[in-house]
Amino acid sequence: MSNQTKQYNYLIYPLVETLSQLGVDYEPIFRSAGIVYERVNKNLELITKQQYATLCFELIQKIDEPGLGLKIGENTDLNDQGAAGYLIMTSKTLREAEERYSKYRGLITTVVDSQCKITESEISWRYMCDTPLEKLHRLYIEWAMASHQVIMQTLIGVKAQPLKLLLDFPEPEYIDIYRRIFHCEISFDQPHAEIHYPAKLIDEPLPTYDPMVEGAMAELCERLQIKINENHDVISDVKEHLRKREGYFPSLESIADQMHVSSRTLHRKLKSKNTNFQTLLDEARQELAQQYLLETDLQIQQIAERCGFSEAQNFSIAFKRWVGLSPTEYRQKYKK
Repeated sequence: MSNQTKQYNYLIYPLVETLSQLGVDYEPIFRSAGIVYERVNKNLELITKQQYATLCFELIQKIDEPGLGLKIGENTDLNDQGAAGYLIMTSKTLREAEERYSKYRGLITTVVDSQCKITESEISWRYMCDTPLEKLHRLYIEWAMASHQVIMQTLIGVKAQPLKLLLDFPEPEYIDIYRRIFHCEISFDQPHAEIHYPAKLIDEPLPTYDPMVEGAMAELCERLQIKINENHDVISDVKEHLRKREGYFPSLESIADQMHVSSRTLHRKLKSKNTNFQTLLDEARQELAQQYLLETDLQIQQIAERCGFSEAQNFSIAFKRWVGLSPTEYRQKYKK
């Protein structure tokens, strides 16, 4: 889903609830992000992923609250996630709930991407976001992790006990909030942000299962999926998939599968827009490289790896082909 695709406004509910608990006047924050709170609260208009990002940036600029992301995540309620939330809640098992989350991801508003992995001993979710801003990254990940734990407790109750929590940033001063929410081993400065549970939970019956509600919500989700997909821009969608994981760029076939079309259909759609997959791949890598060169102090080799190149020399050759300057020359010329 592209940054400009309209999303349902479910993320604002836990956010507003948290700000109200903190005694914060939230409407000016919405306005500074270019969002009219009353309109989005009544679903008179949908907002984009980019608008959510702008709103979150305004939050961290204006509010100095330890563990803000964790506190917002704690106020998550599946009942506030519309038809998709009800469908997940009325699934037979956690496995079925995860499958439905993957299928109807576009109906469940989120500022991060996630991947589920199931082994013989564990089920884990990895959370990822592509912002280079450390404070915004922390807000997103903490929000997602706390929200995930709340949802697990909603679905399976007291059995939702994590085995471990991994975070890809340094340990904060408010570690006590983490311990209160997760009650498990917590490790910081890890390569990825992940939460792990016992694998046996994946096929346990959910106490919230309701076949009558499930059937009605499944039909409604199908209709909503069609509605929100009507105006998707295929170029923006492909670029969004290419940006999902730092240092990894999926193939045309993989993206087509995630978009629920054949690779031939996706190729044809891109051709109708006078472009192709390789061009979009190069553009995604170029945009990411320019962002890292101008907004971070990462070494060229580190940037090369994050842009999908194993060798800095190959990256430098490609970058010079894209912009006419080497990475070092580009940084020296444009970085302020």
